[in-house]
Amino acid sequence: MMLAASVCVCSDLVLAQQVQYDAAKTRLIQPLTGTVISEDDGLSRPSRIIVINGKLVVLDRGADHVVRVYDVSKGARIATFGRRGQGPGEFEGAWDLFRSASSHTMWVLDVSLRRVTELTLDSLLSSQRYRGDAHITLSGEGSLESLRLFGDRGFMGTGSYSRGRLAEYSRTGSFLRVVGMIPRDAPRWAPVVAQDAFAARLGNYDVADRVVVAYRWTDRLEVLDSQGTPLAAMDRPLGFEPIISDQSTSRAAFTLDSRRAYLSTVSTDSHVCALFSGRTEREAGKANSFGRDVLIFASNGRLRRILRLDADVLAIAIDDTARELYALAHDPAPRILRYRMPSM
Repeated sequence: MMLAASVCVCSDLVLAQQVQYDAAKTRLIQPLTGTVISEDDGLSRPSRIIVINGKLVVLDRGADHVVRVYDVSKGARIATFGRRGQGPGEFEGAWDLFRSASSHTMWVLDVSLRRVTELTLDSLLSSQRYRGDAHITLSGEGSLESLRLFGDRGFMGTGSYSRGRLAEYSRTGSFLRVVGMIPRDAPRWAPVVAQDAFAARLGNYDVADRVVVAYRWTDRLEVLDSQGTPLAAMDRPLGFEPIISDQSTSRAAFTLDSRRAYLSTVSTDSHVCALFSGRTEREAGKANSFGRDVLIFASNGRLRRILRLDADVLAIAIDDTARELYALAHDPAPRILRYRMPSM
């Protein structure tokens, strides 16, 4: 009897953590089973992952070596980079990792130092003394949440600003301007509160003149141009908005019923793929910071498929062939998972 009760409780917990969609979207769900390709003992709090030329590059916020490179075929760690500090090749608040789609170049955003470090894959693999190709300090106001290379013009970032949604920087790090607005139908909160409530992260996107903006507390997913003007809006899987305390004045105070939205977003030539939580802290505890559903959107914004993974993950990456999906899991231990992508 004790065993049966234990199994029942466990099953209820799993069901509570699964997102419940309407009937039409439920029919789009396709379960995927992954395989573990690495359980590197050195992994601590892996948070971002990208694929470059058959190699996995992982950003680990909690490890001594911030950047780790893995061989996809063997799952073995083949290079590390970075340490704690403020000098070249050192980090205090490594927060975001992104790549240049046209080369083997990648970038690490340090939000504490307001600095972006340029790395090349060949240099990472060939030299233990490598400290990065460039270290660019970003000027301007506000805190940074994510950053992306924006064609040849410079960088585009999200964060908390006194106005606008996106900050544009030159290739040398000079602040240029802030563009875009929070959603027009958003509640009339104070500007600083609205910035928190509509916090967003930029997705990895291969088109040079636009960015994908994925919101954290509302299931809005948008494609914006260089002026911050929406070009496309993806189907909303649940249709929820941020829920914050009425006492929020200087920043948004989220409640236990605030529903997490997008955690990681990548794109192919024809699709946007977004890791979705859809959970509240009341429903799932701290597991609401992880997700199991990868939503596949067509370029016109239509939701085409929901890939339901067999593990809670924090970030995803897709290889250049769009055949393999990689994910970072934390429980029961940090590990890298691989899933075979169905034909899109």
